[in-house]
Amino acid sequence: MADYTTNRTALDTINIVLKRLGINAVSNLDDNNIATVATELLNDVLDDLSDHGDWPQLYTEVTAVSISSVGEYKLDYNIKSVMEIAWNGQVSPLQVVSTEDIRRLQRVGSTGTPRHMAVVKVSAGKAPYVRVHPVPTSADSFNVAYYARPLTIRATAGDNTTSIPFPSRAVVQGLYANMLLEENGGSQTQDVIAAYRLYSTIKEESYNRFTSDTGTDVQFVPTGGFGK
Repeated sequence: MADYTTNRTALDTINIVLKRLGINAVSNLDDNNIATVATELLNDVLDDLSDHGDWPQLYTEVTAVSISSVGEYKLDYNIKSVMEIAWNGQVSPLQVVSTEDIRRLQRVGSTGTPRHMAVVKVSAGKAPYVRVHPVPTSADSFNVAYYARPLTIRATAGDNTTSIPFPSRAVVQGLYANMLLEENGGSQTQDVIAAYRLYSTIKEESYNRFTSDTGTDVQFVPTGGFGK
């Protein structure tokens, strides 16, 4: 029986699903066309789980340094969403405002310790650009707390041992549902619908377990699911 209590590698995850489908295991992610397709579908699952919410497993902090008289900064990290930015040891993080407001504030021309921020655009490499106000007048350190994007798994032997950060039970069920749909030529059979419904339930339970089970939080999960 598979142990779903620990994170698994990409190759382990794919082989568990292949076994459930009655398909021979592979030694590498590029062994054959099935392994390649499974890798692509695995990335779809990782994207779906990442989009579902801000998982604690992907929480990261980094410290950067500002430049005098510069009011826009490219956060060139693997960022999915910025949680907060704390400037130069300030207790309270920068207040998030809209792009329109940060443009208006910067036109005022104030300088000093930044108190406001806005994510104004994203580069081709998916790095967010942040504008701050007031514009700093010195090289100050600032701390960025963010949730990272999961790395894309490549269909190469080099990515066999890449560890997947999400709970393996959710990842396995999601990949199983995706591969079952692929096996049925995109047809939403009863088996496919049931697989996606179970995946949706496991995904919600897994996320709730890591983010809401603190003793006082209450989370309401709407009924329904795939195929309705």
